[in-house]
Amino acid sequence: MLSASELLEQIFGPLEIKIVNQDQEKRTSYDRESLRITQDGKVLVYNLVTFNLPILFKQEHATILQGNPIGPTFQHYRHHIIRVTRCIFPFASPTSLADLFQTKSNSIVKVVDFYVYQKSRSTKYAEIIEIYSPRVRFPDEDYPFETENGLIQKTSQILEKHKFALG
Repeated sequence: MLSASELLEQIFGPLEIKIVNQDQEKRTSYDRESLRITQDGKVLVYNLVTFNLPILFKQEHATILQGNPIGPTFQHYRHHIIRVTRCIFPFASPTSLADLFQTKSNSIVKVVDFYVYQKSRSTKYAEIIEIYSPRVRFPDEDYPFETENGLIQKTSQILEKHKFALG
């Protein structure tokens, strides 16, 4: 199974990860904010990551904190990964995010739980709010979609208050 990073690289070519903000001690709302950027400098995804149990995966987590993508890092360490999409919805990006994406069109937001499967059990490693540029399309997915009532509204409120930046 391809990770989100690998899927985007198949479509857009090699991508750079830019860490906007990262906090190992979780003193902020998110442990990490990052961008996925194409070689021509266009931002494809703005990620807000909350790590759940990084102490269970110390070596992998250290690699990720160095700026490596989550999915490919766990695959490198021979772990199976499971992405569970909890909701998908269109989002009218605030000006700061629209400026990063270089377009005023709606973004697509996905809330994903990232699990690592090992020794016959899965462990939630992170929750990720992925905000995709209008350049990224998911033709085979239905949205809006949510696995729990109110999740889209809750996530929208979080995003409306968030200060998006290039770092």
